[in-house]
Amino acid sequence: MTLTPIHQTPTDLTLAIMTNPPPVRVLAHTTLRRDDWRVDLHIIGESHLISVYHAEALVLHELLACIPVSPVDCLHHHAMTSLTPHQYQRKGYAIHIHTDECTTLPSAQTNNALNVTFPQVMGMTPVTRITWEIDAKKIIWRTLHVYPNTARRLTCVYSTTTLALQNDIKAAQIFSQKHDSC
Repeated sequence: MTLTPIHQTPTDLTLAIMTNPPPVRVLAHTTLRRDDWRVDLHIIGESHLISVYHAEALVLHELLACIPVSPVDCLHHHAMTSLTPHQYQRKGYAIHIHTDECTTLPSAQTNNALNVTFPQVMGMTPVTRITWEIDAKKIIWRTLHVYPNTARRLTCVYSTTTLALQNDIKAAQIFSQKHDSC
Protein backbone atom coordinates (compact mmCIF):
# COMPACT_ATOMS: atom_id res chain seq x y z
CA MET A 1 0.00 0.00 0.00
CA THR A 2 1.44 3.35 -1.02
CA LEU A 3 0.96 6.19 1.42
CA THR A 4 1.03 9.80 0.30
CA PRO A 5 2.72 12.25 2.68
CA ILE A 6 0.19 14.58 4.28
CA HIS A 7 1.26 17.30 6.66
CA GLN A 8 -0.99 17.20 9.71
CA THR A 9 -0.45 18.67 13.12
CA PRO A 10 -1.48 17.30 16.51
CA THR A 11 -3.74 20.32 17.01
CA ASP A 12 -5.90 18.85 14.21
CA LEU A 13 -6.71 15.83 16.44
CA THR A 14 -10.11 15.25 18.01
CA LEU A 15 -10.95 12.63 20.62
CA ALA A 16 -14.41 11.20 20.02
CA ILE A 17 -16.08 8.48 22.09
CA MET A 18 -19.03 7.29 20.02
CA THR A 19 -21.16 4.44 18.74
CA ASN A 20 -21.05 5.23 15.03
CA PRO A 21 -17.66 6.40 13.73
CA PRO A 22 -17.21 7.88 10.26
CA PRO A 23 -15.76 5.67 7.52
CA VAL A 24 -11.98 5.34 7.86
CA ARG A 25 -9.11 3.74 5.96
CA VAL A 26 -7.57 1.04 8.16
CA LEU A 27 -3.82 0.66 7.65
CA ALA A 28 -3.18 -1.97 10.35
CA HIS A 29 -5.31 -3.81 12.88
CA THR A 30 -5.37 -6.55 15.47
CA THR A 31 -7.97 -7.99 17.84
CA LEU A 32 -7.60 -8.58 21.58
CA ARG A 33 -9.86 -11.02 23.45
CA ARG A 34 -10.38 -11.69 27.13
CA ASP A 35 -13.40 -13.65 28.35
CA ASP A 36 -16.51 -12.00 26.81
CA TRP A 37 -14.56 -8.88 25.82
CA ARG A 38 -13.22 -8.04 22.37
CA VAL A 39 -11.14 -4.97 21.55
CA ASP A 40 -10.34 -4.19 17.91
CA LEU A 41 -7.29 -1.94 17.50
CA HIS A 42 -7.02 0.00 14.23
CA ILE A 43 -4.36 2.39 12.99
CA ILE A 44 -6.02 4.79 10.56
CA GLY A 45 -3.37 7.16 9.27
CA GLU A 46 -1.65 9.12 12.00
CA SER A 47 -4.71 8.27 14.08
CA HIS A 48 -6.43 5.38 15.77
CA LEU A 49 -9.86 3.80 16.11
CA ILE A 50 -10.47 1.35 18.95
CA SER A 51 -13.72 -0.64 19.00
CA VAL A 52 -14.83 -2.30 22.25
CA TYR A 53 -17.39 -5.12 22.44
CA HIS A 54 -18.82 -7.15 25.32
CA ALA A 55 -20.55 -10.43 24.46
CA GLU A 56 -20.30 -9.21 20.83
CA ALA A 57 -22.44 -6.13 21.63
CA LEU A 58 -20.85 -2.76 20.90
CA VAL A 59 -19.77 -0.85 24.00
CA LEU A 60 -17.97 2.10 22.36
CA HIS A 61 -15.60 3.34 19.69
CA GLU A 62 -12.63 5.49 20.71
CA LEU A 63 -11.45 7.68 17.84
CA LEU A 64 -8.41 9.96 18.05
CA ALA A 65 -8.08 11.37 14.55
CA CYS A 66 -7.57 14.41 12.34
CA ILE A 67 -11.01 14.07 10.77
CA PRO A 68 -14.11 16.16 11.41
CA VAL A 69 -16.50 14.64 13.92
CA SER A 70 -19.63 16.37 15.13
CA PRO A 71 -19.99 16.58 18.92
CA VAL A 72 -23.67 15.70 18.43
CA ASP A 73 -22.61 12.20 17.33
CA CYS A 74 -20.44 11.58 20.40
CA LEU A 75 -20.73 10.51 23.99
CA HIS A 76 -17.60 12.63 24.47
CA HIS A 77 -15.87 15.06 22.09
CA HIS A 78 -12.65 16.97 22.70
CA ALA A 79 -10.66 18.96 20.12
CA MET A 80 -6.92 18.88 20.92
CA THR A 81 -6.41 22.48 19.75
CA SER A 82 -4.37 23.55 22.80
CA LEU A 83 -2.45 20.26 23.30
CA THR A 84 -3.06 20.42 27.03
CA PRO A 85 -3.49 17.10 28.86
CA HIS A 86 -7.00 15.70 28.69
CA GLN A 87 -8.81 12.98 30.65
CA TYR A 88 -12.19 11.34 30.23
CA GLN A 89 -13.78 8.64 32.35
CA ARG A 90 -16.97 6.57 32.46
CA LYS A 91 -17.80 3.45 34.44
CA GLY A 92 -15.12 0.90 33.55
CA TYR A 93 -13.40 3.13 30.95
CA ALA A 94 -10.80 5.88 31.25
CA ILE A 95 -8.52 7.66 28.76
CA HIS A 96 -5.70 10.12 29.41
CA ILE A 97 -3.99 12.07 26.61
CA HIS A 98 -0.84 14.19 26.84
CA THR A 99 1.82 15.54 24.48
CA ASP A 100 5.57 15.95 24.56
CA GLU A 101 8.31 17.06 22.18
CA CYS A 102 11.28 14.85 21.42
CA THR A 103 14.12 14.58 18.94
CA THR A 104 13.99 10.79 18.51
CA LEU A 105 11.17 8.29 18.29
CA PRO A 106 10.33 6.72 21.67
CA SER A 107 10.88 2.95 21.59
CA ALA A 108 8.14 0.40 22.18
CA GLN A 109 8.78 -1.32 25.52
CA THR A 110 6.79 -4.43 24.57
CA ASN A 111 6.37 -7.05 21.89
CA ASN A 112 2.61 -6.37 21.89
CA ALA A 113 2.72 -3.57 19.37
CA LEU A 114 1.04 -2.48 16.17
CA ASN A 115 3.07 0.09 14.17
CA VAL A 116 2.67 2.07 10.97
CA THR A 117 5.51 4.25 9.67
CA PHE A 118 4.61 6.98 7.20
CA PRO A 119 6.55 8.76 4.44
CA GLN A 120 8.88 11.48 5.65
CA VAL A 121 7.55 15.00 6.18
CA MET A 122 10.06 17.84 6.65
CA GLY A 123 12.84 15.22 6.78
CA MET A 124 11.25 13.37 9.73
CA THR A 125 9.21 10.19 9.88
CA PRO A 126 5.67 10.19 11.36
CA VAL A 127 4.64 7.01 13.19
CA THR A 128 1.49 5.68 14.84
CA ARG A 129 1.87 2.89 17.38
CA ILE A 130 -0.55 0.99 19.60
CA THR A 131 0.71 -1.22 22.43
CA TRP A 132 -1.38 -3.25 24.87
CA GLU A 133 -1.41 -5.41 27.96
CA ILE A 134 -4.11 -7.72 29.26
CA ASP A 135 -4.64 -9.21 32.69
CA ALA A 136 -7.57 -10.77 34.55
CA LYS A 137 -9.10 -7.40 35.51
CA LYS A 138 -8.31 -4.98 32.68
CA ILE A 139 -7.10 -4.30 29.17
CA ILE A 140 -4.81 -1.31 28.73
CA TRP A 141 -3.86 0.13 25.37
CA ARG A 142 -1.41 2.94 24.78
CA THR A 143 -1.08 4.91 21.59
CA LEU A 144 1.68 7.07 20.23
CA HIS A 145 1.03 9.50 17.38
CA VAL A 146 4.24 11.18 16.14
CA TYR A 147 4.05 14.43 14.17
CA PRO A 148 7.09 16.22 12.71
CA ASN A 149 7.02 19.93 13.45
CA THR A 150 8.75 22.94 11.94
CA ALA A 151 11.33 23.14 14.74
CA ARG A 152 12.90 19.87 13.42
CA ARG A 153 11.51 18.09 16.44
CA LEU A 154 8.77 15.50 16.88
CA THR A 155 5.53 16.24 18.69
CA CYS A 156 4.38 13.04 20.37
CA VAL A 157 0.75 12.58 21.36
CA TYR A 158 0.33 9.79 23.91
CA SER A 159 -2.91 8.20 25.04
CA THR A 160 -3.45 5.58 27.72
CA THR A 161 -6.82 3.85 27.99
CA THR A 162 -7.89 1.42 30.69
CA LEU A 163 -10.90 -0.84 30.23
CA ALA A 164 -12.04 -2.62 33.39
CA LEU A 165 -13.24 -6.12 32.57
CA GLN A 166 -16.50 -5.98 34.46
CA ASN A 167 -19.35 -8.02 33.07
CA ASP A 168 -21.92 -5.54 34.35
CA ILE A 169 -20.73 -2.82 31.95
CA LYS A 170 -23.06 -2.74 29.00
CA ALA A 171 -23.29 -0.37 26.07
CA ALA A 172 -26.74 0.80 27.21
CA GLN A 173 -25.32 1.87 30.58
CA ILE A 174 -22.49 3.85 29.04
CA PHE A 175 -24.46 5.46 26.23
CA SER A 176 -27.59 6.23 28.22
CA GLN A 177 -25.56 8.86 30.04
CA LYS A 178 -25.55 12.50 28.90
CA HIS A 179 -23.31 13.48 25.99
CA ASP A 180 -20.57 15.90 26.91
CA SER A 181 -17.74 17.79 25.24
CA CYS A 182 -15.02 20.19 26.20
